[in-house]
Amino acid sequence: MDSKVGGVYSWKYFKILWNCFDLFIIIISIIDLITQELTHDNTQSSLQIDHNQQIHTQFERLNHFLKVLRVLRVLRSFRALRVLRTIRFIQPIHTIVKTCFKALPAMASITFIMIIITCISAIIARSLFGDICPEKFNNLIKTFFSLFTLLTLDDWYSVYQVCADRDYASFQLIFCLIYIFIINFILLNLLMAVLGKFNFLYELL
Repeated sequence: MDSKVGGVYSWKYFKILWNCFDLFIIIISIIDLITQELTHDNTQSSLQIDHNQQIHTQFERLNHFLKVLRVLRVLRSFRALRVLRTIRFIQPIHTIVKTCFKALPAMASITFIMIIITCISAIIARSLFGDICPEKFNNLIKTFFSLFTLLTLDDWYSVYQVCADRDYASFQLIFCLIYIFIINFILLNLLMAVLGKFNFLYELL
């Protein structure tokens, strides 16, 4: 890598994101190794100069600062992401990943709309069914979980069945059906359509 960076065409090296990622990991690793050595040396030195309280305090502050820097060790775990580089050698997966990245702006807009609708629906459901069906709509956390169950259509009937024998059960069924129709059958299908469109355009290119 050093030969690539220090070469005549070093500016081209930084145009590749994976090369920048490798350089970032190497810099973090070097900083981590240096802080480990300095922490060890300062610990030994502080043990030898306990008679001088002022110098000892300075060493303690330096040790504390170095220990804070060692938090960078967590960033070294991102080395596992280098496995993703093999994706470019598997053409179908490479196509899917490229399509997802190209479609991110459009997907983000649809996802944002879904979040807004879910938040509004959670507030409405909490207000309407919080006292009637506290098992599912007692607070916003339970309400969000219940709405997520409706979103995935996984055992959605259990959400309705809990409140089926209570007041306003038919009104709750209407609310659930409207939410499922808007989120699942419209927005999720729209999200899939965006991915399909970008995949089709990418294959044409």
